[in-house]
Amino acid sequence: MEIMKYKTNTIVSWDLQGKEEQHVRWRPYFRDTAYLILVIDSADYEYINVARDELHQLLSESDLSCAHLLVYANKSDLTNAMSIAKIIDELELDSVKDRRWKVEQTCATTGVGLFEEWKHGQKKLFVHLIGLYYTIILCLLCKVLPYDSRSKFNRDETKKYELVLYKPIEPILQEGPQCGIVALAMAMNNHSCNVKVQSIFEKAKELLYTIQGELFDARVIPHLCEQFNLTATVHQWAKVTDLVDCLQSGCICLVPYDSDANHEPCLKKGHRAHWLLVHGYLKELTSSPSNEYDLVLVQHGKSKFLGAFSMLDLFQSNGQLVDIDPKRRIDSEYCLPKDASLKETLCNLFVAI
Repeated sequence: MEIMKYKTNTIVSWDLQGKEEQHVRWRPYFRDTAYLILVIDSADYEYINVARDELHQLLSESDLSCAHLLVYANKSDLTNAMSIAKIIDELELDSVKDRRWKVEQTCATTGVGLFEEWKHGQKKLFVHLIGLYYTIILCLLCKVLPYDSRSKFNRDETKKYELVLYKPIEPILQEGPQCGIVALAMAMNNHSCNVKVQSIFEKAKELLYTIQGELFDARVIPHLCEQFNLTATVHQWAKVTDLVDCLQSGCICLVPYDSDANHEPCLKKGHRAHWLLVHGYLKELTSSPSNEYDLVLVQHGKSKFLGAFSMLDLFQSNGQLVDIDPKRRIDSEYCLPKDASLKETLCNLFVAI
């Protein structure tokens, strides 16, 4: 994920890639899309038909039925670039009668034509970049962000959110049970420490905090951070807003929770304990003054992509971490807390850095 700014516009973007058979995975990103942007190579006659077929397949998606279409005809400065009329013909745009569409000639190296559509008004753009032989961009263009609530307890509610804060994080994928150390490494790198995962792992082993990279005790993290000249503080998570307060003070937060198969928070009593790094906050605007529907932006070691999780789900998952998975209790290759209980070491705790 990237956040870019142009004048008064904020562009939040994801890069979604995959072979044709994986395109079905794009569909969760289609809902509430206001603009569909197709970027093509104006000088590439070979793949224009591929772009046409993919475009019309997307236009047939019900969740994109209200999306306007903008075609960026890139490399328009080349002598062999197709004309606008040629592009309209090749993409069969004259057959598109159910929405507004426009073709804009652009040149990425000079910036010509790229910003014409974004010059006016204070906007927030929610953008999805999908890489093929060309690029398709799905934009949510609005003053606040429409978002389909991912909360397990409120699946049918469509809410509107404002991006309150966000700190970009360079993702790191974990190898083995190192989710806590990887989350810590991402946090350290955000503070310009430039510490390798292996260095943190070796120091944690030296301090007898871990064996394979696992961290079942949040209370050791401040001392581990001190070894790299970084300050961290363990907080009690008694109210949902406690986490927001830390984020708004400029911190990013390591949070233990139970991870479901799709890495979202779940309630497994600590048997699926995992660590993530919270580094952004989306405030729900329409329901009530409470934080019931707010979202946090997270990164963790099992995915290079940004996650948007219900803060309430995360709070509830964190608050029920009581026991370690029985399979791990009998494994001597883990550094486990006393009596294999997480009540004092992870439950209702998070670490602010």
